[in-house]
Amino acid sequence: MLLAEKGAPVPSLIGREDLQYDYLHAVVRNGLIEMPPFRPTELSDEEIEEIYEHIMSQELPANAGNPASS
Repeated sequence: MLLAEKGAPVPSLIGREDLQYDYLHAVVRNGLIEMPPFRPTELSDEEIEEIYEHIMSQELPANAGNPASS
């Protein structure tokens, strides 16, 4: 929401080669800006790993450009 309020584009997680599992796990567990943290009773480590694997398996569509440059 903070990014949307300021008009900045929301960054995509798809196609990122620099997204590390440890970083994603830390953000999910601790929260970030307006994203609340998720406790292990809400989202298990196995589920976080499945989400990470899903994100990393996705590819940007061929016609997807950088929205920030539009």
